[in-house]
Amino acid sequence: MKNIDKLTNELKDNISKVWTETKENIGENIFRGHTRSISSDVEDAIAVFTSSVLENKFEIYIDSSVTVNKKTNRPDFLIIKDGKVVALAEIKSNMGYCRNATDTINKIYEMNERFKNAGTIECKFSNQESRTVKYSKDTKLLLIALTSQNGGKTASIMKNINYAKSKDINHFLLFNGWYDNLTNRDIDQYVSKLNEL
Repeated sequence: MKNIDKLTNELKDNISKVWTETKENIGENIFRGHTRSISSDVEDAIAVFTSSVLENKFEIYIDSSVTVNKKTNRPDFLIIKDGKVVALAEIKSNMGYCRNATDTINKIYEMNERFKNAGTIECKFSNQESRTVKYSKDTKLLLIALTSQNGGKTASIMKNINYAKSKDINHFLLFNGWYDNLTNRDIDQYVSKLNEL
């Protein structure tokens, strides 16, 4: 049986470790004004967490290329069960990047519409065989942000959440606090949504 508290603490530890590593100097005479991107590492950590919650009964495709009508899309990850996409997730590790998440929400919505219209999509990987999966109107849409502290003012956060809801996108701010001291916020709601898949 899965221990969600243990899995959540491991996720927070992984995020903290990745964030700490981004602040390390890469040379004595090289100075970086902001931390390096943590996107890929965070996608991996959330995929591992998600897979553990789902008890490894689903496949997760991270950052695959999906071309529909000559337009290439790269969803952060797709959750697959029995050859069908049950969820499409976009992850914003630095929610400050999109304090106004309108563009991100629209991107998720439009990608979902393209995939639904295609019905079947081919996911391409750099180092593996392509995989073809079915995509339907029942696919759940998820926007995952790491922390409310990097998401702007409370009014902006609520505006993002409400706009996402209007597009049938589940928006989660997994934690409160900063990357080296995260406390739970929407992580339980995210787990509940996963358990509905």
